[in-house]
Amino acid sequence: MNITVYCGASVGNKEIYREEAAKFGGCYNNLKNYYDDMVKNGFLSQRDRSKVLFAVSFNEIDKFIKEYEPPVVRQYKK
Repeated sequence: MNITVYCGASVGNKEIYREEAAKFGGCYNNLKNYYDDMVKNGFLSQRDRSKVLFAVSFNEIDKFIKEYEPPVVRQYKK
């Protein structure tokens, strides 16, 4: 799973920060909560969940991209 979403905005060079982004209604909150519930109920590992970013800052996204390590593909024995 490899999803990155941004729910915020930028006007010119001014980024709309977390408090202001909340005014947009948290458009991806339900999806974020869904992934968190999947971890809580054992359907998704925390390690895989950490590969999905919900950010309200371009700095967060930039850091995530620079530090991103692709998930290891599971190997199943026959």
